[in-house]
Amino acid sequence: MVLKWLGRSMLLLFAAVILVPLLIVLFTSLKTTPQFYANPLGLPESLSFHNFKALFDRSPCCNSAANILRTTPCCLPESW
Repeated sequence: MVLKWLGRSMLLLFAAVILVPLLIVLFTSLKTTPQFYANPLGLPESLSFHNFKALFDRSPCCNSAANILRTTPCCLPESW
């Protein structure tokens, strides 16, 4: 019985170690720059998706995704 609770406690601790930084990154990405400098670890006052728009405007990730979708079907028959 004690080992069962110890195992569950370790699992919850491991989940918290993984999830807390992910939530911090998510909440930070939804903040404006002044909100981030005012309260880095707090919740965003209002949701701002401007950071995501800037990411997709400035990075070639959409081009990379298109290239992957274009080249993968050509390569699949060769791997079978």
